[in-house]
Amino acid sequence: MYQKHFYTGKTAEEIELSLQREGLHVEIEEDEPGTIYDPHAHDETILAIVEGSMKLLVGDATFHLRKGDRFTVPANAPHSAIVGSKGCVYAAGMR
Repeated sequence: MYQKHFYTGKTAEEIELSLQREGLHVEIEEDEPGTIYDPHAHDETILAIVEGSMKLLVGDATFHLRKGDRFTVPANAPHSAIVGSKGCVYAAGMR
């Protein structure tokens, strides 16, 4: 599920705390511009964009995630990503 502007105005710490309150283990990741994630799948993961952008491909759909956006990657859904030209800092919340 794509939730545009879900975390707008929130700091990385506020986003991390919010995800932890949902019972998630949270990792803050920082990727260089142009980083490519080849197709893969894993348990359900919530991505929350703190800074920068990322193009996320899930199945046949493409999502352009930006600062403040939240996306739930369903469990076992094949997906890939390309980090934007200014890099990307994001929180990944997993159960």
